[in-house]
Amino acid sequence: MLALAALGIVAPGVVALAVACAANTAANPTASPAARPPAPPRAQDAAAAGARVLTLVNRARAAPRRCGSKAIPATSPLTRNGELDAVALAYAEELVRLGRFDHRGADGSLAVDRVARSGYRARIVGENLAAGPTTADEVVAGWLASPGHCENVMEARFTQMGIAYVDKPASRYGIIWVQLFATPR
Repeated sequence: MLALAALGIVAPGVVALAVACAANTAANPTASPAARPPAPPRAQDAAAAGARVLTLVNRARAAPRRCGSKAIPATSPLTRNGELDAVALAYAEELVRLGRFDHRGADGSLAVDRVARSGYRARIVGENLAAGPTTADEVVAGWLASPGHCENVMEARFTQMGIAYVDKPASRYGIIWVQLFATPR
């Protein structure tokens, strides 16, 4: 299964940048998630995957790009932020544990709310989700091929990124990626 969802937020509670969703239901969409909490990926795998996502995202941002019908100019690179990584991991774990794939958390929160709860003071927040891709290259290629996700990747107002995934093969989606974008105040 490959599923993608993008959400951009410019201020708390205001959806403004992009909302997009696509799914390929080749896998069994009715498989039930296992009852035990998901284990985060091994640290060395997660670190390598996160570094690769950042490299690929910054490579994409370095050149003008077409996101659907929208031409977007090249922009500055993002930096990785550990707080955003932690928020992304916590949300990926929640999605896998609950067998969900949605920008709205089980508690009704959006990415901007989850980032604010972490103590990160953001001017702007965006989020990309993916379910199914097994490598950093695959997940970034999927995001860049989807107009809403691509717009989040190319959004010049973002300066920082967090990325995490949870891999639980027995779960409904197998692997879920959460990518957060933000700019601090």
